[in-house]
Amino acid sequence: MNFNSKTTAKEIALSNPSARQILDDAGIDYCCNGGQSLQEACLASRVSEAEILSQLRQSGERLTSGESEWISAPLAELTKHIRERHHQYVRDSIPRLSALLAKIREKHGISHPELDEIGRLFGNVAREMLMHMQKEEQILFPFIDALERAANGN
Repeated sequence: MNFNSKTTAKEIALSNPSARQILDDAGIDYCCNGGQSLQEACLASRVSEAEILSQLRQSGERLTSGESEWISAPLAELTKHIRERHHQYVRDSIPRLSALLAKIREKHGISHPELDEIGRLFGNVAREMLMHMQKEEQILFPFIDALERAANGN
């Protein structure tokens, strides 16, 4: 998506996960004030609109360019990519999302008691994800890597 100063913070946040991280890092509210234009949001957060636009464009380029051809890539390369990119993303995102959920519960919890249940469910999913990734990294991926080495005669 091409962003400009009139694009709303909400539209940017919905475009891809790395855009939300950029907005979070800049202190730009895309939830309660998501209807603000990027220009308004940058003014409110006292950050450079040009810098945010630059970061968003770079993020979008990384999203659409240079992804390896995973169909033909060696499996060891694929498992490494999953660990370093996707598993690390989940590990980095869980604390950030927990903090955002706590912030939302603090601000809106009285009028939205369902946020307590959402928090409980998110905690359960986060624990399950971490256990799942640990099993992949300690059992499944080493097995896949060993199978590939064996198939290659190593």
